[in-house]
Order: sequence, then C-alpha cells, then structure tokens
Amino acid sequence: MKVALVPKCRCPYCDTLLDAASPAKGDAVPEPGDASVCIKCASPLVFDKDLRLRKPLPGEVSNSPALDVVMRVIRSIDRR
Repeated sequence: MKVALVPKCRCPYCDTLLDAASPAKGDAVPEPGDASVCIKCASPLVFDKDLRLRKPLPGEVSNSPALDVVMRVIRSIDRR
C-alpha cells in the first residue's frame, strides 16, 4: 500500500501528530476536500487546501459507508 506524506498537523480531536495518509485503494494521493480518519481516535477529518486535516463541516462526510468501515476498524484495534 502506498503512503502519501502530507504536511504535519495535529488531529483537532485528540492532538495526535498526523503526517501521512494511506489511500483506500490504488495509489491515490489526497486532494483538498477528501475525507480521512484519525488513526488514533477514529474521528472523521477532511483535507484542507494545504492538505492539513481539519474537522469536517456539517454534512461534509455524512453517509459515507467506506469512511464508517474505516472508523469502526480503527476503534476495534486493541490499544493496551
């Protein structure tokens, strides 16, 4: 799986340092407006114009089955 380096930023929910993104499929690289998920807290995020992650606006990532699956998988990981 390809990993795209993105500008370092902190998750606006849990303050985890984020600096890379893995595409859901293929070799896609993130673009402004694309959705993502924090690898630590599984909160939904959106790439801004500088490819930093921010909280989504109301309705911006709603009804996304793929995003819901990723969030559930991250939440299910045992982090003891």
